[in-house]
Amino acid sequence: MKKVLSVLLMAVAIHVSCFAEGAARSLSAEEKTADQLVAALTGNTVTYEQVTPSFHPDLLKNVPAAGFADLKKNIKEKIGNIKDVNIVSYFKRYNPKSGYANINDLVYVGTAGKDKYARIVVTFAQENGSSKIVEFLVTPLEQPKEEKENKK
Repeated sequence: MKKVLSVLLMAVAIHVSCFAEGAARSLSAEEKTADQLVAALTGNTVTYEQVTPSFHPDLLKNVPAAGFADLKKNIKEKIGNIKDVNIVSYFKRYNPKSGYANINDLVYVGTAGKDKYARIVVTFAQENGSSKIVEFLVTPLEQPKEEKENKK
């Protein structure tokens, strides 16, 4: 009986590790691509031309080089210089009726000054075995007033 249980436990452990490996591989590739986009949006180390191969064709049509430059300018004007950007979550969109939607969101948060933060969401869709960026969003976050007052 112990042998049967140990064999069953080993089979489950191997199955779970194989599943995790696939998800980890997907996350790793998407995180690398999203890191590059975040660097392009928040600094001058990555160019538009370096990021666009990872764009979905529809996003590429909607965000030309001039539009990307304007977007970077608007981010600096409205939010400020975003620094210390880190990934905080990874979501796989799931619909209870249809299952996994082949869409993943990576969420980053960075500082943009005293008590100011920015959230950057990069959304990927998987098509033909590869992930492409279908949208991205940069929004300001401010520390709630209660927390500001408690710090004083």
